[in-house]
Parts: sequence; structure tokens; C-alpha cells
Amino acid sequence: MGVDAKTDPERALSRPGRAPLLEAGLFLAVGGSATLLNMIFYVGLVHLAGILPTYAAALSFALVVPFHFLSYARIVFPPERVDRALLVRYVAALALSFALNVGLVGFYWGFMGAQPIPAQVLGLIPAILANYLTFKFFVFRPAIVGLPQLSAATSLNLATAGVSGATTYVAIAAMLIAAGPAPPPEAAAALKSEALRDILDLSGSLPQLLPGVLIKLNAILSGSAPSILIILVTGMIGLAGLLLAYASDRALVRNDAPASQRLAAGLTVLAGVMVLHIATADADTSGGLAHGLIVLGATGAALASSGLIGRLLQPETAVVFCNCALIAMLSGTVGVLVWLMAPVGLVLTRWARSKGGAPPFSFHVLLGAFAIAAGLIAGTTTYWALLFATLIAAAILALDNLRVASSAGQRNAAAIATLCLAVTLSAVAYGAIVWT
Repeated sequence: MGVDAKTDPERALSRPGRAPLLEAGLFLAVGGSATLLNMIFYVGLVHLAGILPTYAAALSFALVVPFHFLSYARIVFPPERVDRALLVRYVAALALSFALNVGLVGFYWGFMGAQPIPAQVLGLIPAILANYLTFKFFVFRPAIVGLPQLSAATSLNLATAGVSGATTYVAIAAMLIAAGPAPPPEAAAALKSEALRDILDLSGSLPQLLPGVLIKLNAILSGSAPSILIILVTGMIGLAGLLLAYASDRALVRNDAPASQRLAAGLTVLAGVMVLHIATADADTSGGLAHGLIVLGATGAALASSGLIGRLLQPETAVVFCNCALIAMLSGTVGVLVWLMAPVGLVLTRWARSKGGAPPFSFHVLLGAFAIAAGLIAGTTTYWALLFATLIAAAILALDNLRVASSAGQRNAAAIATLCLAVTLSAVAYGAIVWT
């Protein structure tokens, strides 16, 4: 064990006995449940009880505490024993996340002019991250974990991950702050009545079916609040970014990339997707929804047809592809192009297998080709953002291939190049916020 700690210092950052991805997945599942419960309390306190957002954030946070502690202690980070010292550490960590949550809600709502629900979302993201780090390395451990000695490349990768994570958050904030206020009660009631009358009317344009249904549901459930739709668009773009990062990560795993490199690459790809789509959520409601759905559907279809998650002719992979293609097709005219990924993906996969391996860039080729075709047919620049995000992911994968086949000095150069890319994306995000 001592030898492993010296030869592979990154192992000291992971809890032994449980895969990091499984642990992160359990944390997100429990955290998602707690966040949903928190949002239910928050929305009820703001919209039903008329409490100010900052006070509502504090009360909803406190109401979730029992569920919060028991879930994490039993499922995610089971401690050897529950004693007074653990409870003191838990209260200290919770105080930190509480301060982040309430403080950021006050900042975004009171100073930046964000609507209450987007302000709460932006306050919860750093609080959830703080919870993960403090729970993993401080609260549910019998002793504080010391940081291991890190190589230059690992330090650069962690710096890249930090920059890209912050850039992703800033991009999400820029998208959510763009939400305007809900319509007056009289107008909201009229929109709700119209939506209830037309919710089952599917005789409209087929390529705009899904955006139309979502708009009607929003009118019925939330009084046509723009913030709900913009949160949906941001979530769809973010999910597409996670799929893009996952596709890149599959190739990095084949290259035996270290955990820090995979983390830096994934967050930089996600940052690229979010930064380049900052203006998407600020578009008109129907257009923004259609674009988010098409980007999500196209990304999922490219992943399914690229051979990275299984052969397209396998039933489960074919089901994933068809569902993603239907999402894109029922959201906009250019979504029909997604179906062309199937034959092209089969050709690329067959060619790669004849060469003795999976096509490392087939996903990027499929998604990039779709973005180019969609941009030319639609006659807008919205799909160029997807193209540039795909090129960023391909560039990061190319840099990792350089790391595998080079010396230590060149590996450090590749890590520096990835860090420079992350810093560039941060500058682009700042420029997009200033100019929009």
C-alpha cells in the first residue's frame, strides 16, 4: 500500500474500496433528491407563502437537513461510527454550504436581478460542490487527509479542472440570469387557459412538436415563467456537454489517462459547450427550446452511432439512437439530419474495426458534420457553437494522444496546452457576458 501511494499519488485522493465514479454517482443521486426536496420547499415558501427568496432559501435548507445527513451517512460515505466529533464536523461543513447557498441567492436575486428560481439554482451548485469535498475529505473520515505529492502534469491538470469548472459555472449563471420576470397574473391566467385548451392539439408543425408541448406545460404548471424554460434549455445544453465529455473520456480511458487528466479534459469540454452556447438561452422561447432539444438529440445520436457505447446494430444501442433521433426530429427541421448518422456511423465503425480498433474520432466526425450541415441548412450561426465545441473536444483528445507517445517534458507541454485552452474559454465567457 505504501508503494502504491508513492508511485501513484492520485490514489490518495480517492476513498479505497469504492470506485470514484460510483461514489460520485451515489452522491449526485442523494444530492439530487435533497435538491429536489429543497426546491419544493423553496418554491412553496416563495410562491405560496410569499416569503422573500433569501429567507426562503434559509428555511428550505434547514428543512432538508435531517434527510441530508441520514442519506449521506448511510448511502454515500458510511462512517465507522457516528460520534460527537463527526456531528461537529458535519455542522461545520453544513454551515459553509449554507452560507454559500443563502449568500449567493441574495447576490443573484438582490444584486444581479435574477429571478428567484434561477437564483436558487445558482446558489445550490457551489453548495453541492462544497458538500462533496467537505464530506469526502473532512466530515466522514476519522482523520483529515493530507494532500499527496503531485507531479507537474497532475498539478497542471488540477489547475485546468479548476479553471474550467469555474468557467462552466459562470456560463450557467450568464444563461440563467437572462430569464425575465413572469407575466402578470391576468396574462398568465389567459395563457394557462389557452394551453389547457390546446395541450392535446398535435395538428401543428411536426418539427416543432416538442417545443410546443413544453411551452404549453410551462404555461399550465408555472404561469409561463421564462425562468423555467431557460433552466430547461440550460439543462439540455449541459447534458449534451456531459455526453460530449463522456465520449472524450471513453477514448482517454483506452489511453490509460490518469484521473486528473480525465477530470481536466471532461470539465474543459463541458466548459466549451456551455460557454459557446451562452447566447442560446437568451434567444426567443421557441427557438431556444428547439435548439437545446436538437443539440441534445444530435449529441446522443452521435454517441450511439459512433461505436463508443456498443455497436449500433445491438438492440439497446439502436433504441438509444432512435430515441435521440426522434427528440431531434420533433424539435426542428434540421433534426431530420440526425438519422443520417446511422449509416455514416456504421461505415466508420466497420472501417475502424478492420484496422483493429474503435474509431477514436468517429463521434467528433459525426457531430461536427451534423453541426456544419445544420448550420448551412438553417442559415443561422447557432449550430456553429456545437461545431466549435466538438473541435475543442477533438483537440483535447489529440493532446492526450501526444501525451501517450511522448516524453515527460512533452506530456507537461500537452497539459500546459490544455490549461491554455481552458483559460481561453474563460476569456471567451467574459467577452460573451460583456457583449450580450
